[in-house]
Amino acid sequence: MKLTVRIIDCPTHSPGEGAIEVFWQSRIRPDEFTSSPDATWTIEVPEKDGKWTGNFVGRNSDGRRFLYFSWQNERGMRFRRIKLYQEQVTGDSVIIRGTMPDGSPACSTARVVS
Repeated sequence: MKLTVRIIDCPTHSPGEGAIEVFWQSRIRPDEFTSSPDATWTIEVPEKDGKWTGNFVGRNSDGRRFLYFSWQNERGMRFRRIKLYQEQVTGDSVIIRGTMPDGSPACSTARVVS
């Protein structure tokens, strides 16, 4: 499946971290990250038996599958991650928020807009 993920309202600075940017974690082990100038990625996500698969798909112990989006500071250090779960995606595109309700960089489970 070809999935387009767009992250909106991305902060560009965070207290204690300086300048920040969000990346798609395009490989879990070893870590690899793919940037996007407009925080939009089109990702070819293989599926097997209706479940996402591939070396960039994370798996929880309960079997749920997800994609990681990672915040990195200006020194290249990762400090937060967003999990976009397969069950949050309906169709071939999704928009998620890049901020938490307090305005800090999003983390934990993705906040889907549409």
